[in-house]
Amino acid sequence: MYELTASAPRHLWVVGVLSLLSLGAFDYVAKRFGSISTCQFTPEQIDYFYGLPAWAKGSSAIAV
Repeated sequence: MYELTASAPRHLWVVGVLSLLSLGAFDYVAKRFGSISTCQFTPEQIDYFYGLPAWAKGSSAIAV
């Protein structure tokens, strides 16, 4: 049997973490500043996103 002892290179971890952070930040900014209105959402879906309560928006911002 082969024994795998090598771990992932450090640059892979750095790129992975930065990608997750940047995608989360982009998603938050897109929702917060109205970029979703240019997507192919129905008016009801857009109203849903803009009608979220403050606690939901705040927890989403903290999660990012």
